[in-house]
Parts: sequence; C-alpha cells; structure tokens
Amino acid sequence: MIYGVFYLSVIGRIHQFGQLRTIGMTKKQIKKFISQEGGILYLRSAPIGIMVGGIVGYFIIPDGFHILNTLLIIALVFIVVYLITMLSMRKPARLAAAVSPMEAPRYVPQDGMKKTENKKRCRNLTPMGLGVMNFGRNRKKAVITMFSLALGGILFMTAATYMSSFEKENYARQGYFADAEFHIGYSQSAIQLDENGMSGMQAAMPMGDEMVREIAAIDGVEKVTEIKSFGVRFDYQKNDEYGNDDMIYPLTEEETKEISKYLEKGSADYDKLMSGDYILTAGNGNAVEIYGWEFTTGDKITLHYYDGSKMAEKEVTILGVLNDQYVIDHNGLEGWFLMPEQAVLNWLSYDSLNAHLLVSTKADKETAIGESLTEMLSKKTELSLETLADRKIAYAQTANQMFGAISGLAIFIMMFSILSMMNTLITNIVTRKQELAMLESIGTLCGYVLSNMLYTMGAFYMAFRFPVSFALAYAGVLIAVPLVITFVSMKIFSKETLVERLREMEC
Repeated sequence: MIYGVFYLSVIGRIHQFGQLRTIGMTKKQIKKFISQEGGILYLRSAPIGIMVGGIVGYFIIPDGFHILNTLLIIALVFIVVYLITMLSMRKPARLAAAVSPMEAPRYVPQDGMKKTENKKRCRNLTPMGLGVMNFGRNRKKAVITMFSLALGGILFMTAATYMSSFEKENYARQGYFADAEFHIGYSQSAIQLDENGMSGMQAAMPMGDEMVREIAAIDGVEKVTEIKSFGVRFDYQKNDEYGNDDMIYPLTEEETKEISKYLEKGSADYDKLMSGDYILTAGNGNAVEIYGWEFTTGDKITLHYYDGSKMAEKEVTILGVLNDQYVIDHNGLEGWFLMPEQAVLNWLSYDSLNAHLLVSTKADKETAIGESLTEMLSKKTELSLETLADRKIAYAQTANQMFGAISGLAIFIMMFSILSMMNTLITNIVTRKQELAMLESIGTLCGYVLSNMLYTMGAFYMAFRFPVSFALAYAGVLIAVPLVITFVSMKIFSKETLVERLREMEC
C-alpha cells in the first residue's frame, strides 16, 4: 500500500526529477530526497494512526490496557512502520534515480513488461482483449492482488459464517441450563466455611423432598430435576494427596448394572460395589493434566465425610477405571468417583444426596417464578440461585466481545485487500494515461470502448467464495470499487482535451 502511494507520486513527478538531474542533482541525492519525503510522511502519519488505533482498542476492551504493555507496543509499532515505510520507498527511489535527464520528458511506465519473441503480434483490440492484455502487464502484482482478495474474502466469509451460525440461546443453555431456567445449588463460600464441608450441609437436607415439593407447587413450574452428588474429602497416599475436596456420583441400580460397558481397566462387579468397600473412578485424562498422575485399579483411597452425627472416614479400593466416553455421554462429572447410591446411603443417617435442583418453567411464568425462588432462598443462605436470564446477559456480552474481535480482524483484512485492489487499479490507469490518449487519438479507442476496457481490467480482481448474503455483499464491493474508480478516472480524463493529454509527453 505504501509502495503504491510512493510509486504513483514518483511517476507523477518523473519529469521534475529529470529537470533536477539536468541542473546537477545526483542519483544519490534524488534517492535521499525521496527518502526524506517518506520520513516526513511517517512522522506525520504514524502518531495519528497509533493514537486512533489505541482509542479504538480501548473502547473495545477497556480492561486490556496496561501502561507498560501499551508503551512497549507503541514503540514496536513505530519501529515496524518505519521499516515498512523505508522498504516501500526503495524501488520508487531507484526508479526516479535511474531515469536520465534525456528520458525523463518522454518517460512512459512499462510495469516491468518484457518483450518476448515468437508471440502472436496481431491481436483483436476489443475491450475484453485489451483488458486481458493489461492484466498480464505485471503478473506479479496481479497475482498478489488476486491472492489478497481471495484471502480477504475467505477470512471474511469464515467469520461471517461463524457469527451467523452462532446461537446465543444455545450458548447460554449449556450444562445445567440445557432444559431448565433456574439452577439451585450449594454456595461455594458456604461449602468452604462449613467445617464438615458439603456433606455437612447435605445432612441438614436443605434441598430435600420438602423443598422439591414446595418448588413444584409454584404456578408455572413444569419440572424439578434432582441431581445427586455426595461431597467428600479424599486422601490418596500413593500419590501424596491429602484432604482434597471432591464428589461421589451416586449410581442408580440400573446405571450400576450397565456401567461395565464404559470400563477401561479393572471390573465393575455389582456385589463388590454394593458392599461399599469399592469405588469406580473416571476422568483419568483430566487427573493426568491436573495432578500429573492417574488413578490405578487396586489402589486404596481414604474418604472423609459427615455421616449425620460426626466426621467419619472409609477406606475403599479402586475397583475399576472408566473411559473418557462415560464423561462425555453424561455431560461431565463433578468429581472423580462413582458408587451405587444405596452403598453411599448405608454410611449415612440421612437420605438426601441432592446437590443441584434444576427448575423448568413455562416461558410466560419465568419472571414470576424467579421472584418466588429468590424469596424462598433468601431464608437459606447456604444455597445459591442462578438464572438463565442472567446467564444469557453474561454470555451475550462474552459472545459480543468475541464477535467484535473476529469481525474487526476480518473487516481489517478485507479492507486491506480491497485497498490493495484499488491501488493496483489506480496505478494502472494513472500510469497509462498517455498510452490511452495515444490509442484514442488514432481512433483505436472511443470513450465507450475505453470505459469498457477499464471495466474489464477491474473484473479480474473479483473473488466469489460463498453463495450467501455476505458473499454477495463482498462481491458487490469488488464489483463496485473498479466501476467507481473507472468512472471517476473517466470524469477526470474528460476535463482535459485529447491534445492536452498527448502534450504531457512533451513536457
């Protein structure tokens, strides 16, 4: 982009550089002259760009700003932009310095075209033919421009497809909210403050049958789902782990009989599990990531829990290890361990292992039910209430921030590719001003044919990727930009007579 700007600037003043060479300016001085122009442009533009970028970035993610990091990034950007500017000026500077005083008045840019032998010299001078010929004048630039447009289109459409396919409703309905509007559970702070942990609170049965019936009686409640889990602390002496808080998932009788299909190691003998002396584990992959070790069949685990009157402990043996598919099929597990529910209840003097209550409601009653649940739980400080409505707001903010980052990057790349196309088209038209005037003067081109030829040149930079509205919008931009540039160029050309354009070759 910077190269294109300087290239156009140098081509437009090539005759002036020839005059400077005539009065004694050396090639080295011309290069230095152009380099100083680039330096002035850099010093004026870079601070403005950095300031605007910083302000925009701050408004997108205010919490991401830190003074030290910002200063380091500003310094890095200054250096990178300076290097890019200097590198972009090298070729235009060499071009200006290479033109002799004699060539400068009649200089016509050739865009690196080379004469080739054994090629067809007679061609049909139609708008399409001339457009195709011009497309091949500088194949390197054309290929880079087309690749840039293709890449911009792919990234833009990928981002647009992702955002249009993203369902915020489903995003918020992950986990407990898949079929529920309210989630009641034990407060984490309450668990930490209770000397007996979660099992100590479960012994008081705040989420027992009475509370379930009370919630189910609220007008508009369709279903109350009980999710059971038993809070324990475990010691794993083999791996030097002590007092870790965890959960035991209580298996129903049917689940206990069918659990063997998920076994990775060991066994799932029904009688041994029902005895309460054996336990199953799951999620070994996560254990390796978190602790660096895995549960092994035959190892001893000591469990600490509140039995209803005191803290008790029970040594159990790992009977089997379940594979990761079990965790996937059951939407994840809160803990590492599994036992039959009845085996757990045999240790306790209370009969409720509820750890979560999920409340499904009618859509038109959701707000009223939320108020009733809030009032009900205000008397039970150990419980917390999470609502789907609050989650939607929080998740929507997260999704919007993510969309902002994705769309910002996609639009930036797309705009960069479009600007690259505009630069290529403008360079082609401006540098061929005299050539087009010559063709028009000998009757090869009339205004209508000239316009068609220029439109044809622009058509080669289109990139259609996906047959959706975003693709059509992007394609529309690719079509509109060449047409607008050509239209404006033709208007500018029409302000000068054919003779005036031809005389520029003599200036």
